Amino acid sequence: MCLTPTYLNLVLSVTILLHRPRFKLKDVSPTSRPKCVAAAERILQLMRQYDGIYGVAKTPQTAMMTTYVAGTVFALLCAENEADKSAARSEEHTSELQSQDA
Repeated sequence: MCLTPTYLNLVLSVTILLHRPRFKLKDVSPTSRPKCVAAAERILQLMRQYDGIYGVAKTPQTAMMTTYVAGTVFALLCAENEADKSAARSEEHTSELQSQDA
């Protein structure tokens, strides 16, 4: 069976759509995050290859939708990283205030 880029993108997109609701539930579903990230990275890789061969102007609509789905995973990762950085800064600030009070 030959997997065309469009078919493979749809399969990867379905993988993300199935696992993304459990993306932040690390304790409940520890395998969802890696599956989402791997599928999103593979979609990005396929789209870069497609762009190199055919160009963006000839991208089918299904590929655009799949790219959007992959982008949601990257957006979740960015938001989570920012939240982690913000929490770390908050803890740092709290410990500084506590040390000044002492």
